[in-house]
Amino acid sequence: MGIERIDRPYVLFGWARRPAGFGLTPYVNLGPHQRRRDGEREMPSIRSSCNKALVIAWLLFVNLVWVSPIYARVGPAWQETVLKIPTPQGELVGTITIPANVSSMPAVLIVAGSGPTDRDGNDARYGLRTDLYKRLAEDLTKAGIASLRYDKRGVGASTSAEALEVPLVLDTYVQDVVLALQAAEAVRGINSVFLLGHSEGGLLSILAAHQHPPRGLILLESQGRSMAKLISEQLHAAPIADNLKLRADEIMVELQQGRSVTDIPTGLQALFAPNLQAYLKSILSVDPGREIAHLRIPTLIIQGTTDLQTSMQDAQRLHAGNPDATVVVLPGANHVLRDVSADRVPNLATYSKPDLPLDPALLPALVSFIQTHAP
Repeated sequence: MGIERIDRPYVLFGWARRPAGFGLTPYVNLGPHQRRRDGEREMPSIRSSCNKALVIAWLLFVNLVWVSPIYARVGPAWQETVLKIPTPQGELVGTITIPANVSSMPAVLIVAGSGPTDRDGNDARYGLRTDLYKRLAEDLTKAGIASLRYDKRGVGASTSAEALEVPLVLDTYVQDVVLALQAAEAVRGINSVFLLGHSEGGLLSILAAHQHPPRGLILLESQGRSMAKLISEQLHAAPIADNLKLRADEIMVELQQGRSVTDIPTGLQALFAPNLQAYLKSILSVDPGREIAHLRIPTLIIQGTTDLQTSMQDAQRLHAGNPDATVVVLPGANHVLRDVSADRVPNLATYSKPDLPLDPALLPALVSFIQTHAP
């Protein structure tokens, strides 16, 4: 495949090193952009009782002894391995992408946003296909950076981890991130792991970093306000009836006080369904801006200016919580990192157009941060 060179700068608060060979610069970072596709190989499932001590021991063992793949289709750019991670309810299944011919490299664990999102950044239940996480993995590989992305529990190949008898709460997903982070650290050849949380995945990454600090933290289009405030603002900006907006606010107050709600208008049932209320009770009041203040690890905050789900206000609140963080602004980029106007119809249309290129300044920002803080 050919190489497409990007000549578009990104706005950067603070200093950052350009990708290899480009030196040190304030505010502007340019870099080459290219894409390749290759195959996938599978590694035997990690099987244990899910006792934390046993899981950690197994992961350490995998790090020392490379397990031969069941099958492999390796191309010139990278190789992909199916990785299975045990949880108390079942397995999370993901893909680890490793650059070819690189013996030691940093890696990025990609943590998905809200909803039934798979490892590629798609949501089959609601017809959304962005391929955001798949594209990120491919683009990072050409910079010599590995990645792990996984299907959220109950989604795609991770359906065995969906325990219907156990209510899903915020900490369930946080523990999934911790286990995935440990699994990535145990892969031979990976010398450090960075957490990259997209949207709600940013909050999960912040909370997981409290328990198991990564090499660095990347917050991509992530919320800086509580989920209650974010949902309220999104609904009040949406083209729905005013009575539904007011009722949604009332329901969230009830949930934040620990009370379940049965009187849900038809237009709000998907958002406040009974099976979602335990999770909402656990997350609505959590403030990412406060949680990030307790972290002392390198942090990168990336925010697009045409995002309809999060905004510069979120990036500013996260930065206020951690003033040492680097903030990168992507002019014209929306929530799924495509360049589009802030007009609602064309903006949301990009959520189902996976072939659209990612914002050209995204990869240089990621590579600069990772190369600066990797060992």
